[in-house]
Amino acid sequence: MPEDKFERLSAHMAGLAIGPQNNEYLVAMLRESLSEKEAGVLLALPSGVGPLKVVSPAQIAARSGISVDELDNLLSNLAVRGLVYRSKGEGGGWGYCLHQFGYGMPQAIFWPNEDTPYARRMADLCIRHSRTDALIEGFGGTGTKVYRWIPARRTIEVRKQAVLTPLPSWRAAPSWMRTGASDAEPACPPVPMTPLPWCAGRQ
Repeated sequence: MPEDKFERLSAHMAGLAIGPQNNEYLVAMLRESLSEKEAGVLLALPSGVGPLKVVSPAQIAARSGISVDELDNLLSNLAVRGLVYRSKGEGGGWGYCLHQFGYGMPQAIFWPNEDTPYARRMADLCIRHSRTDALIEGFGGTGTKVYRWIPARRTIEVRKQAVLTPLPSWRAAPSWMRTGASDAEPACPPVPMTPLPWCAGRQ
């Protein structure tokens, strides 16, 4: 039986630099959150990139077959719902990329901190998707050694890597992340979240 768009998107996301485990629970999360058209658009976003590297709607439109205006509206809606990452690109316009595991996925889904049937279903799927045995199956079965000694004068080609460079201070951050008053007073401090009672103690 041929894969549908949600199964293809799950495999596509697993190809990210920090991709989630491709399993039935990720597919279920995508089915619960996206329409088929939205899943098709996300398939047009690149996967072989590091976290937070955005591309413009024009670049995505060339791969999706959807007009730039329609695509921009659709991606903007997905960003508001926490299903894609959005930031200003080099030209000043909005750019978009897939969330990577631990960089918005699956945290962004729960940022509204709302106790809704959708949030409950997604919390259950997240727990099942990221349980210990699933993570070991996806990431721990390669037999890779913890350390490898590499000669200092040898150059090794790196095909894929994900490095997030820490900012030296809030003043070095983009304007939307700082107040300008002091390094210790960011404009977007972490939002305190109260654990929901139905999620406490789940394994």
